[in-house]
Amino acid sequence: MEITAIDLFAGCGGLTQGLKQAGVNVVAAVEINGNAAKAYKMNHPETTLIEDDIRNIDVEDISNFVSEKKINLVAGCPPCQGFSSVRTRNRGNIVEDERNTLILEFLRIIEGIKPNFIIMENVPGIIHYHYFKVTVDRLIELGYYLDYRVINVEDYGVPQRRKRLVLLGSLVGEVSIPSDTAYKRTTVKDYIYNLPPVEESNDPMHRILSRHSEKVKKLFL
Repeated sequence: MEITAIDLFAGCGGLTQGLKQAGVNVVAAVEINGNAAKAYKMNHPETTLIEDDIRNIDVEDISNFVSEKKINLVAGCPPCQGFSSVRTRNRGNIVEDERNTLILEFLRIIEGIKPNFIIMENVPGIIHYHYFKVTVDRLIELGYYLDYRVINVEDYGVPQRRKRLVLLGSLVGEVSIPSDTAYKRTTVKDYIYNLPPVEESNDPMHRILSRHSEKVKKLFL
């Protein structure tokens, strides 16, 4: 069965890339930021990108963009600046930010499309946020089986210590976040050690250098 998806709050397309690597057909995406949208189109030229504020987009609009395709997976990373640890480290208070309520737009699109599957990724702090709880309760009312938890991506093969909240939902049966036991921890070195030296690279991006101290360089290894 082909799984077709829409990626909300798509950014430059990182989640879309992961979905495609998993065999998912991402037929559409939504992104409001002009620079991010430009990068997305370069990374995923075959995916229809809707460049607009999600608050202006109706489910009917999405249907028009994807024609006869049925979307059976809605994925997204609603903006999280208001409850990021960077913003909330003073007493752990959630910062009032209008983007905090965009998770309800994510929910609105799910309610309209009623996909078989849901994926959401966000900062750990969102788990204590009122509208996250509202979203979870509503998804359960709609019949979704849910599993959500905070994971450390380094346990899943990513060369970075970073905690993220992951939520999976399914209308067709119980769902669970994969165990991290199948993954091997990696380092930055594992991914870039075989790149050619800067002076030998034909990629202009590899010629953009950061000047790190020897102490910081050792951390990369």
